[in-house]
Amino acid sequence: MAWVGGAVAAAAAASRRCAYCGNQLDAFARFCNECGHEVPKPSKYTVLILSALVAISFISLFITMLFI
Repeated sequence: MAWVGGAVAAAAAASRRCAYCGNQLDAFARFCNECGHEVPKPSKYTVLILSALVAISFISLFITMLFI
């Protein structure tokens, strides 16, 4: 399950944008390098939902591989 959490964190970090100016953010940015606004941390709810979606995807892939 640790790898799933890491995959979720990587996916979330890759798609982060500044809420103020829309600039693409670095993976672990705490502030936007364009406008300087602080980047909020993702909520625990968001991480939980993304983790569940990744887990469902892995289960679906596993079931598909069983029938190939």
